[in-house]
Amino acid sequence: MTLLDAPASARVLDAVRAVQRSELEASAAFSRLDLMSGAVGLGLFGAAAAEVGADPTLAEAALARAFERFNALGAGPGLHDGLAGLGLFAQLTFDLSSALLPVDRRLTEVARSPGVLLSLRSGLAGLALYASTRLATESGAALAAAVVERLETLAVAHRGALTWPTPTAYAKGHGLTVLAEPVLEPGLAHGQAGVLVGLAALARGGVARARALLAPALDWLWQVERPGPSRFGWAMFGGGTDAPVQALYDLSWCTGDAGVARAAWLAAEVLAEPKQQARALALARAVAGEVLAGKSPGLAHRPDLCCGAAGVGHIFNLFFADTFEPPFAEAARRALGPLLERLPPLEAGSFQFGRLGVLAALIAATTDAAFAWELALGVRLLPAPGAG
Repeated sequence: MTLLDAPASARVLDAVRAVQRSELEASAAFSRLDLMSGAVGLGLFGAAAAEVGADPTLAEAALARAFERFNALGAGPGLHDGLAGLGLFAQLTFDLSSALLPVDRRLTEVARSPGVLLSLRSGLAGLALYASTRLATESGAALAAAVVERLETLAVAHRGALTWPTPTAYAKGHGLTVLAEPVLEPGLAHGQAGVLVGLAALARGGVARARALLAPALDWLWQVERPGPSRFGWAMFGGGTDAPVQALYDLSWCTGDAGVARAAWLAAEVLAEPKQQARALALARAVAGEVLAGKSPGLAHRPDLCCGAAGVGHIFNLFFADTFEPPFAEAARRALGPLLERLPPLEAGSFQFGRLGVLAALIAATTDAAFAWELALGVRLLPAPGAG
């Protein structure tokens, strides 16, 4: 059951084709490789557009441009800002399995390195999502094992649960004022929820050691949940009962309750534990209720996937697809409807922060298809091996 009706879907496809033409003309000028603002993000948009009947040429051009950028300049390891994102795009869109052996080996070295980051955006959580696409290969399975082993080493026990503190330099790099250590973040882009969904992706693929970490990782989120609103939209410094807290975006994909609700739901589904599923779904219902009561989906006046309405609306769309509960569809339309009215989006820009991501979310509202970019954002997992 799709979110948008036939006339609205036709409007989305017309806008996609118009934007696709302009982006194809500009693709040679893309100087960055990454998913957030570069050729990989352009390719993920192009692949989504091709799923609904648009020209597949853009995805192919973006792949060529991404490899050209990598060969010329190299790349960091991250999912959203480097090599893991390129690998995920290439694997899921073009099934370039044999060509990705060097990528797997390089990322395995990164996973074992002392300074490896943790986040979905730039660290082990993102490497886990990429590795989940490669588990059928020896090199991909080795990468998954290295990621889980490193997460085992870095885990900090807390009242029977497990957490992974954010490295201080990384926290400062994404805008936190670090008041004490350790830095603890629940959010999907930078914190615990990202690690949770990375573990869930590997556990669904049959990695037993990832599954063993999954329940205690989810337990930590429930232990630190605060009264709503903004149950998880914060960072904590020091970890004690009186530890100082910095407020973050409280209803967004990146740092807020919407992204955490989705990660908790995916983890609970993999665990197949009814109590965990019920709690995650209750959180998602509460967040949807806030939007239906008038709260801004994401930051006000932000349409994008990362911090704005497109990311939040897409999460509600996925919950509607999973549960068929009408309030999720209503909340998704509340978030995505104003974006539909702005078609075609005039502002140029990136996948994660601009019109490409907005259109990707609207494309998803026209179809039941799954997209590679959803795994890259940690909001959908690959099917379990053998699943239809």
